[in-house]
Amino acid sequence: MEMTRENIRNIAIIAHVDHGKTTLVNEMLKQGGVFRENQQVADRVMDSNDLEKERGITILAKNTSVHYKGVKINVVDTPGHADFGGEVERVLKMVDGVLLLIDSFEGPMPQTRFVLQHALALGLPVITVVNKVDRPDARCDEVVSEAIDLMIDLDADESQLDTPIVYASARAGTATLDPSVPGVDLRPLFDTILEYIPAPKGDPEGPAQMLISTIDYNEFVGRIGIGRITRGTMKLNTMKTRCNYENPEMHESFRLSSLFAFDGLKRVPIEEASMGEIVAITGIEDIMIGDTICAPDALEPLPFVKITEPTVVMTFSVNDSPFAGREGTYVTSHLSVLIENMRRQGYEFQVSKPEVLIQYDENGNKLEPVEKMVCDVPSEYAGAVIEKIGRRRGVMDNMSGMDRVRLEFTVPSRGLFGYRSEFMTDTRGEGVMSAVFDHYEPYKGDIPHRSCGALVSTETGEAVMYGLFYAQDRGTLFYGPGTAVYTGMIVGQNARTGDIDVNVCRQKHLTSIRNAAGAETAMKLTSMKALSLEECLEFIDDDELLEITPKNLRMRKRVLEVEMRKKLAARARRGEG
Repeated sequence: MEMTRENIRNIAIIAHVDHGKTTLVNEMLKQGGVFRENQQVADRVMDSNDLEKERGITILAKNTSVHYKGVKINVVDTPGHADFGGEVERVLKMVDGVLLLIDSFEGPMPQTRFVLQHALALGLPVITVVNKVDRPDARCDEVVSEAIDLMIDLDADESQLDTPIVYASARAGTATLDPSVPGVDLRPLFDTILEYIPAPKGDPEGPAQMLISTIDYNEFVGRIGIGRITRGTMKLNTMKTRCNYENPEMHESFRLSSLFAFDGLKRVPIEEASMGEIVAITGIEDIMIGDTICAPDALEPLPFVKITEPTVVMTFSVNDSPFAGREGTYVTSHLSVLIENMRRQGYEFQVSKPEVLIQYDENGNKLEPVEKMVCDVPSEYAGAVIEKIGRRRGVMDNMSGMDRVRLEFTVPSRGLFGYRSEFMTDTRGEGVMSAVFDHYEPYKGDIPHRSCGALVSTETGEAVMYGLFYAQDRGTLFYGPGTAVYTGMIVGQNARTGDIDVNVCRQKHLTSIRNAAGAETAMKLTSMKALSLEECLEFIDDDELLEITPKNLRMRKRVLEVEMRKKLAARARRGEG
């Protein structure tokens, strides 16, 4: 018999990067009594991973809970970046409603659209939270109109369009339902959640059923499955069966060896949990996302939300450079986050330039992924952005604003490879851009990737000031004196097209020391730029690789030997492949 659990609410927070999700969750935890009044709390406590704290983004979905008026509110802080969209889609299966968090100036952004579309398709009610209302440039009324227009565009039904609006300052920990009346605390937000987000419904007396939506790992207990109990009760030390909607032959029995509920930021061991609760379980060594945990006498696997298909591929390969094995513990056989986490764990490896995944229609015509790109730039730089995106086969869909202009484009995914750093240069660091996959379109033809060549080392050794000083006349250097280099390693960017071989290990001839005493100490490097991981990935071309170790990033040619590269280039010019 179906019943409603009024003492539980399950919600997810969806928003674009930097719109304040994690900060809002922090304040909800504080005001929900999770932290003592005198307790020191780290900034962005939901960012559990070092990389998340550094980049200020959420990568993995987190579960937490707060208590308000006798109701347990399970909160899932989801990623706002499209690269982690799979995490978002899985999480939406666990909740009964969402908080749509929007910056009071920037309004809905591409990732907001991406996540909201899935929430609306699942029929989830939406509470719109306009955040950062204390910004001097806040435009709350326009942002609310943009949010409603977006929902209409995404085919929201009438009940979803009748969304309550909450105006908040996550940093100050306040919320209000009337933008003209300053908030005092987050009670208006909590009250809106209790009123508008439905309590979970289901049969608490039926046979147990639970869909695994996310996976965690603990070195003591192994893989941990996290999901929502959709029916019945999960009891510790009882037998359960794992099955899967996509794999009808899977029937694996196991004993439920541990069961956890989320209380604040902690996982608390419990004896049993009933329908509507979000819990974590262990007992199956290879439990997977999408598995259904059932009572052995009622095997009814639940369908799982379709995960967005990949549109970009990157080759990971064993590090075979001359310096392989020197700096990493493991030499291993959207991507920068995965790469950065791997290098922090001691791996060293190589990656290729990202490539898009091409599809074909029924007539054999080539199709490629295109993205919706939105950027906000000062008006004086809009022309440069429009010109560059046009060169990359992009089409401008909309342009609005005066002092700061919002530009919307449809642009091929491969046209955005290497563009972000160029965009920041063209807008003098004042532009904000984001893009998300939209659909496939007919192939747009060739797109120029890199207008400049590379400075490639001809020797293996240590870069010295003398060699670097004369190499910098050719372009911009990536490394300084004392850097270990090898033949075929890219040490800089050529100011012109085409590659140039340079010897950055070159020393002064001994015969010239007496004639030029002190000359080397007067040498200075005037054109030098150290590249970040993302900039390296943007820079490399088809015939290049990025070597990644825990200590260094080194770009290199696929073929290291100078003479072999020249022979291959000559063959290519003759059309011999």
